[in-house]
Amino acid sequence: MARVDLSNPAKRDALKPRTSYYSHPLGSKRYVLMRVGKTGRTWGARVPGRPDKGLGPVDDMTFDQVADLVRKMEVEADDKPTALHTIGEALDSYVKRAGLTKNKRGVATIQSHINLMSDLRAKRIADVRLATLNKWRDDLITPDRGIATVNKAVGTLKAALNAHGVEGDWSKLKKLKEPKAAPAAILTRKDVDLVLAQLSNSDPDFHDLVKALWLTGARPGEIMNARKHDIRGNTLTLTGKTGTRHITLTPGVAAFFAARAAQARDNLLETDGRPFTPDMLKHRWDGLELDATPYALRHGFITSAIYAGVPIFPLAKHCGTSVEMIERTYGHILAEMQAEAFGALEQVLM
Repeated sequence: MARVDLSNPAKRDALKPRTSYYSHPLGSKRYVLMRVGKTGRTWGARVPGRPDKGLGPVDDMTFDQVADLVRKMEVEADDKPTALHTIGEALDSYVKRAGLTKNKRGVATIQSHINLMSDLRAKRIADVRLATLNKWRDDLITPDRGIATVNKAVGTLKAALNAHGVEGDWSKLKKLKEPKAAPAAILTRKDVDLVLAQLSNSDPDFHDLVKALWLTGARPGEIMNARKHDIRGNTLTLTGKTGTRHITLTPGVAAFFAARAAQARDNLLETDGRPFTPDMLKHRWDGLELDATPYALRHGFITSAIYAGVPIFPLAKHCGTSVEMIERTYGHILAEMQAEAFGALEQVLM
């Protein structure tokens, strides 16, 4: 919930559409709310112990009128009203409002998160301790449910409680940090030569698929989906998750693909006249018993290109990725080469 000076018409007019409210604190845990949607702007109210309440279009009331109305709104009559609101009540209220503003898939996703909160429903929002919430969060992690899914559930819980307007330790609940990914396995030229020698007689079709991946740095799916008409002279057209791109091949690599196209029925790389499938790739690759995935061929291509001095921008364009991704993934190599370059420069200068 973003805090904004909603009493200032110029600042109100500058606000961008969003699904959640903008808020203006009035003190005593009361807020004037404003939602900016694609079809218009509406006022809202947040009062301790009660769900957020819509108050109608912005054009129907001035800010001062809305603020006065919010100040006069009653809270629960109990001595400690906020403690009487349970997490279950907040979740039910959140789902009800979500059904009015979200599509069916969005509501289904929210409900799937809320299904993970059954042990929390009876607990009072203001009384539940952070240690209880942390344990609930940590216990959600299973072999079939990873950190990313758990963090989405935590986000839904915090959104529901925040919308309910009750303060408590829940606001300190943090998402889990994803563990740092292990360095990607990289196949070297020596590794690939050994694999290709092994496949040369035993599985010539798979030999050519592995060689194609190594020579282009393409993603496996891009090569497996390439058609024979995608090779034109020294240009190979690849289509994948980043769209379609045209890469320029060296004469030797272009000749390799031209020979494959000449004997193929439809797809550029085939086995027994049929296109390779992900299952075929996995089965045959697993048979090599390498401590790497087929993607290691792409990593090897990019690494070799960097060491060969290929500039990052054309390398990124060739591989269908971004300069930022290469810098982030292969930064240690770039840093090493930079240190070597400046070391050589020192010899020239000194």
